[in-house]
Amino acid sequence: MKYTWFFLGIFALFLAQGCTNSDNEENNTEENSYAETNTPESSTTTESDVTTEVKTEEDRDGRIRELPTFNSLLHNISGNIVWKQGDEQRVEIQATPEVLEQITTEVKGGGLLYIGYRDPNFQLNDNKLYIFITTPEIKAIRLSGSGNLESKNRWDVENLSLAISGSGNMDIRLKANKLMAQISGSGNINLKGKSDDCEIGVNGAGQFAGYKFKVENCRAKLSGSGSCALYVKDQLSVAIVGSGSMTYKGNPNVSKLIEGSGSLIKQE
Repeated sequence: MKYTWFFLGIFALFLAQGCTNSDNEENNTEENSYAETNTPESSTTTESDVTTEVKTEEDRDGRIRELPTFNSLLHNISGNIVWKQGDEQRVEIQATPEVLEQITTEVKGGGLLYIGYRDPNFQLNDNKLYIFITTPEIKAIRLSGSGNLESKNRWDVENLSLAISGSGNMDIRLKANKLMAQISGSGNINLKGKSDDCEIGVNGAGQFAGYKFKVENCRAKLSGSGSCALYVKDQLSVAIVGSGSMTYKGNPNVSKLIEGSGSLIKQE
């Protein structure tokens, strides 16, 4: 099937690719314009917004993690991540001392930050966990489990790979040349911004919400009962196997292949 290649190595694809910075002056202008027209009603989570049980300086030991340079993330636990694109790399964890002791942060080959628990049987339960990340570059993110991730500002990237396996959620504002996104399970990806080209895969009951994410060209495949919504300007190619639904805005040229009870609907 012509979409098979899309699903082979979606997350690993961009870990080996270089990422060139966009022109700063153009990005600053677009950033201001974007902020004026696309600011969400509720503000992004910030460090000062988070209240935890951490009381003393001694309790806060281990909250700042000094790490080698990274640009990608594999998050294998629950909790919340707030990621900012900025000049200097920084990782700060806000949690109770008990939780802090369990959090491992390791940078592996290719600039991949792995976040997990020291004890694989550890349960976060009702404890709060916030991880604040700042990096100059962002290339690939994978959430495995029930974690949540949001962007603190709009990311300007060349290529970006997003993947969710489980029930995690991503809420991201970005400008990208190319986006690849894969949802396996019941996870959700909510995007705002724009991209020249994108490839999307939804397996299971996941949802990709992108009416406020405008793309020039898009190739999408849905397997199962998941859904995908996008704003496409030029070319849209869709394959649906099962009962999934694809809705889109814009006036692109459309090609489709539907097997099962799935649907492709244009929204005005």
